[in-house]
Amino acid sequence: MARLRADAGLGPSRWTSWPTRWWSATRMGATKQAAQKKYVPKAGDQSLAGHAIRAQGVTLEAVREVATAATPEPYGEVGEMIPFTADAKKVLELTFREALRLEHSYVGTEHILLALLEHEDGAGILHDAGIDKAATEQSITSILDSLKVDFDAAEAGATE
Repeated sequence: MARLRADAGLGPSRWTSWPTRWWSATRMGATKQAAQKKYVPKAGDQSLAGHAIRAQGVTLEAVREVATAATPEPYGEVGEMIPFTADAKKVLELTFREALRLEHSYVGTEHILLALLEHEDGAGILHDAGIDKAATEQSITSILDSLKVDFDAAEAGATE
């Protein structure tokens, strides 16, 4: 079973995600405000997922507010190792599936966002914040398509 150290403090490039770190902090007795300050992405987030959210007219601050409201109050002591819940495991599996479905050779924030939206199935905090899976996927595809380079044309232009 995959486990995450509660005090890992890993950045977004690691396998842990901000909801997991935030949840860990609140379970360890941190206030919502302290957990939010340390573990929720800042509004200036430049990730592909952040762009896809903002493309739908939803601010990251709005997502943060919805996530904060949905976070339970801290309770009791928690051991050093916190196991992933069944839902967290499912979202992780869906993240990889989204990357494979889009034929990407990496896993990024966009795949995590799509997996969360798939797992919610239209009835969760992201949906409540106004984020739609189809619109998210369209935005992600559009952004990635704009970054594609025609290497053959670039190479032909370089030899002229």
